[in-house]
Amino acid sequence: MYERRIADPDSNGAFNIIHGDDFEFVNPEQKLLEQFLFVNMGQLRQQAYMHIPPAMADRMTPDDEKRLMIQVLKQANEEAAAEINRLKLIKIPDELTAIFTGLRKKDEEKLFRKVTLTPEVFMSLILHAGTLGYTYSLYTYAQNPTGTDGDAIPRFAYKDETDNSVFTTDDTSISKGQVKALIEQRSTTVVKMLDKRATWHCFFLTFKGIAGKEKDHAPHMHYLSSSWGLTREQALSQLQSKNYSIPSAHVWYDNH
Repeated sequence: MYERRIADPDSNGAFNIIHGDDFEFVNPEQKLLEQFLFVNMGQLRQQAYMHIPPAMADRMTPDDEKRLMIQVLKQANEEAAAEINRLKLIKIPDELTAIFTGLRKKDEEKLFRKVTLTPEVFMSLILHAGTLGYTYSLYTYAQNPTGTDGDAIPRFAYKDETDNSVFTTDDTSISKGQVKALIEQRSTTVVKMLDKRATWHCFFLTFKGIAGKEKDHAPHMHYLSSSWGLTREQALSQLQSKNYSIPSAHVWYDNH
């Protein structure tokens, strides 16, 4: 993971962008802990420097900064561990934990008609899977609109959904209108898989689907598993395509 800070020329603020790489077959708790720690470090480091008076900041020595970073790291570790422990206490609906009991496809489809996921319940489910011996994998597949000039894509662009305004870095030759169209037409599929030997469970989402903008459906993810007649490799091969065709159940998602 790494972080970039991009100044917003229209205000005194900035965009803090956190990038996370894909990963395969990792320990769920260790990965979530690592992600929380990284985010906490960035936030706490920024807060620490904001509370140092300018006159004192100018006199800080390398040893002073080292001591400050040790304090920040200690607090970040404590907060990350506390967040993991809090998530472990969240009640997971029985319909979700039942997927780990070797159900058939039709039974899994029935279960997901009765449940709505939230971000916290989903992370708690991933942690629960780890206690059962499952590993955790993440794959991200992004497809630009046909004919897009890769060299013209800015390193960062953002569309404000409240007023449809577009911010973009100045390393592109295309107009803001073209950048807006690129954002709206770009297809991204995020795949999260839980594996235990030959058994796997796959949750995947598109940005449009999770925002409730996919075929007039409410916000949702998708689910399928090794019980659905596909191999893991076949499922991933399909999901790499913008126009994938794959059986799945809708998993309603509440992000609020």
